[in-house]
Amino acid sequence: MKRTSMALIAVALAAALALAACAPGWGATPFGGGGGMMGGPTTQPVTPQAQPITPDRAQQLAAQYLAQAFPGSTLEPGTAFYGYFTFDFERGGKIAGMLSVNASTGQVWFHTWHGAFVAEREF
Repeated sequence: MKRTSMALIAVALAAALALAACAPGWGATPFGGGGGMMGGPTTQPVTPQAQPITPDRAQQLAAQYLAQAFPGSTLEPGTAFYGYFTFDFERGGKIAGMLSVNASTGQVWFHTWHGAFVAEREF
């Protein structure tokens, strides 16, 4: 690929990420605020009561997204974080990607910024 093409791809990716970070529904922190990918601008703290999506419902939403976006893939058990759940998924017995579910809205997003899975280590 030509150097010019790579530069254009990098600029397009940076622009897309900047727009996504400003999108409604992205950016909540436990202390309110906005920006980022986990929820929308808010002046109220994010509490467990404000997170109506259960782990089971998050897995259901992730599986529905996966069936449409990556047919034939298998969802791995998820990990709960503050405000969202994250799931790896496999294709052909190998980890093929990651997606997350917002615990307040149920919005699902595919992680495009990680690149190809290399390895995972438990500590």
